[in-house]
Amino acid sequence: MTKAHYSPLVPPHPAVPIVLSNYGSGALPRIIGSNAHSTQQSNAIPVAHTSFSPSVHIAAITNNEQNIAKGATASWSVTITDSSGNPVSGVTVECFLLNQSWQAIDADLTSTTNTSGVASFSTNATSSSGTYFLLLPEVRPPSGTYYDSSQNAAWDTYFNVS
Repeated sequence: MTKAHYSPLVPPHPAVPIVLSNYGSGALPRIIGSNAHSTQQSNAIPVAHTSFSPSVHIAAITNNEQNIAKGATASWSVTITDSSGNPVSGVTVECFLLNQSWQAIDADLTSTTNTSGVASFSTNATSSSGTYFLLLPEVRPPSGTYYDSSQNAAWDTYFNVS
């Protein structure tokens, strides 16, 4: 079945006719041109925005030192808070340390937040000079708590080894 639908926000215009068409169950809509105006209302159901509670997110990533000497220890921390800004303990945070070209993971580190909501990380600085990138691929809160990544204040950071 084909249904023509014009957005109620953008009335149809003869110079720019756009019709969304959906063929069969599960098919993705596609845009086709037409000068025909819709005579039916769309039966499309909008996707609801769902928020979960309680939720946690990354409030900050803090480097203890931005510039590290070869052979020294690089350390950083990740702060996890709830939707009200309160620290959350018991959250497992995973961190990847990527090399200068982003082509290899030099370290895959895991830490759990303390009562202040802080997960601490450290690693020996490599013998290679350059910029190393820290990415946070996963945050695992305690059961019954949702990780709301859309509220993250940070996703990554870097440090320099010289």
